[in-house]
Amino acid sequence: MAGDPEARACPAITGSTQLLPALLVDTVGLRGQHAEVAVELRELFKQARYARPVLVMLRRNAHGPRAVSVSTQRRLGRKRCDADAAAIAPRLAAAATIISGQQCTAARRVLVHVSRLAGMKDVLTRALESLKVGSGLDPATQVGPLIDRCSRDQVAQRINEACAAADEVLLAPKIPGEGLAKGAFLTPSLVRHEDPNVFFCQEEIFGPFVVLESFETEAEAVAKANNAVFGLSASVWTNDVARAMRIARALRNGTVWINEHNKLLPEAETGGYRQSGLGRLHGYDALADFTELKHIYQAPGVLSLDDQALSFDA
Repeated sequence: MAGDPEARACPAITGSTQLLPALLVDTVGLRGQHAEVAVELRELFKQARYARPVLVMLRRNAHGPRAVSVSTQRRLGRKRCDADAAAIAPRLAAAATIISGQQCTAARRVLVHVSRLAGMKDVLTRALESLKVGSGLDPATQVGPLIDRCSRDQVAQRINEACAAADEVLLAPKIPGEGLAKGAFLTPSLVRHEDPNVFFCQEEIFGPFVVLESFETEAEAVAKANNAVFGLSASVWTNDVARAMRIARALRNGTVWINEHNKLLPEAETGGYRQSGLGRLHGYDALADFTELKHIYQAPGVLSLDDQALSFDA
């Protein structure tokens, strides 16, 4: 609305998507013409047990072996951040380790505001460390094996190289022994690093590996998230619709989820920008890959009034 930057007109939101960031921020309410919508959304957030969070997570590669993900906790225009990192950290851990981190939309990078970095380091480390690694035949397993031992060894080597180069290692990877020694298992790992241009922020390490970064402003967070050659997916968590849409539009990703992650629907297109591939899966656009277009042209010719009897009904 005119004169009120916090109450901008918000387009309709439809149901809808690892390099991608998560932004946890405090929020402001909607006013004016969006008041009724805000009430309904607030009730949905209460049901989802989110009081004031904003989370943006992104994943970059849809049709290739590489992807990146980010989750970010941050402050936006207020003196303090009200986001509950402890409540969201387990969901970030699950998003990062889906299919042992081998899903293209798995979370990879986590961007956190500097004022909440210490807290996120603690809760995210504990969330990843608490995940049960084991056989997929065990219902209690949360992180299964990688595709094979050769891939596991390559991923483990790359993670160890990342740990050696990172500013801080919060959770080192381990190859489990005893009953899991013969499998392709690898425990989740977490590092903190501030340079987004480092290889483990720009390349996909296709396993249970997470990078924690910090930022000070919304613009810096979006710039860091977009600093990649990939652009598959992202997610934004907030009860501020205007802010969620603003951030979602700024993220250079083919899919952005709001208050959800890894939500792949057959009726909604899935695909990325830049080196995340061409074309789309799911939705109407996916059918284009299975169709062939044909152009038929017929010359109209010339109608001679002398040779044709024309009549017109009244």
